[in-house]
Amino acid sequence: AHWRGEIELPEATAEKCLLALNRPRPRLELAPFLRQFAGSAIDISDGLLGDLRHILEASGCGAEIDRKAIPVDAWIERQGEYDYALSAGDDYEICCTVPAADSGEIEIWNRANPGCPLTVIGAITESGYRLRAGNESTDLEPQQGYRHFA
Repeated sequence: AHWRGEIELPEATAEKCLLALNRPRPRLELAPFLRQFAGSAIDISDGLLGDLRHILEASGCGAEIDRKAIPVDAWIERQGEYDYALSAGDDYEICCTVPAADSGEIEIWNRANPGCPLTVIGAITESGYRLRAGNESTDLEPQQGYRHFA
């Protein structure tokens, strides 16, 4: 969005975003963890909402995301521009699901791999697709991720 002139970012944030866009860092070190503990995984290249939706549709499940748990740049927090974190493309991160019985493995991973931490941002549910922000809950069903040909 900054590159297209839609938003104005502080210089340091803009540099960080452009570096991530032009030189994405694949999370190859996650492969062993994902093979052993993930029930599903997808790269977030079309936005968290859209790519997590692919997992939910394929598995016939729902999800509730905790907005405060999503790791975002401080600019997004200050501006309240969470739509960029949820729907923008080109994140090049991994979204995975880990069974509750293996959730302790995330903490073990994070202690051993501080340069590639995993963050629990919500929970898989039986149905629905919601974003929780404090006491408010938003239905994510009608929302889209990044759309290439919109």
